[in-house]
Amino acid sequence: MAAVLSPVPEVPFPLYGLGPAFSGRRTVDVWNRLGDGVAGPFWYVALAHEDDIGRTVTVITDGKLQAASRRRDPQVDVATNALLGLAPTAARAELPPLRLDDVSRLAAEVGAPDWQADELPVDGEERLLWAYRSGEYVAGWVDLGAVLVGFHGLHADQLIAAHHLVPVNNRVHSYALPRAR
Repeated sequence: MAAVLSPVPEVPFPLYGLGPAFSGRRTVDVWNRLGDGVAGPFWYVALAHEDDIGRTVTVITDGKLQAASRRRDPQVDVATNALLGLAPTAARAELPPLRLDDVSRLAAEVGAPDWQADELPVDGEERLLWAYRSGEYVAGWVDLGAVLVGFHGLHADQLIAAHHLVPVNNRVHSYALPRAR
C-alpha cells in the first residue's frame, strides 16, 4: 500500500530526480515499504516534477530490496509502477485506455516491440532506457545497478533529456509534500 510521505525520511539507497537546473515544482509523491508497510525497509520513493508549461515527470526509485512479501522481480515492479502512472493521464488526454491486464503484460515483456530501447542521461552518463509511449505520455525505466529508476509523465523524456536524472538524497528535503486531493 502506497502512502503519502510526511515527513521526508532517510532511505538506504540513492533517490533520483531531475538535476538542480530544473526550476519547476518538485513534490514528494508516494513511498512504499516492504513488509507491514510501517516498519519494513523502503521499497520505492516517487518524486514528481512539473515545469511551467505543464510537462511532468514522476521519478520512481526502487531500492531493489527483496523480501518474502515482494511477489515479483523488482524490474517487473518498477515497469508496472511506471506504466500505472500513465493510466490516469492517458484517460484525461483521451488516449486509448491502458488496462490493468495491458500493464501486467507489458511490465513482464520488457524488450517486446511495445518497448523502445533508447539512451537516457543519468548522472552524466548515458544508460540503456526502456520506454513505452502513448501519444505525448511516456513511461520508462533504467537499471542503475544499486537501484532501478522508473518514470512516467507528459513529455517526461523531454524533461529528463533537458535536466538529467541525478541523485537527490541531499536535496529531497526541499521537495514539497503533496497537496490534499
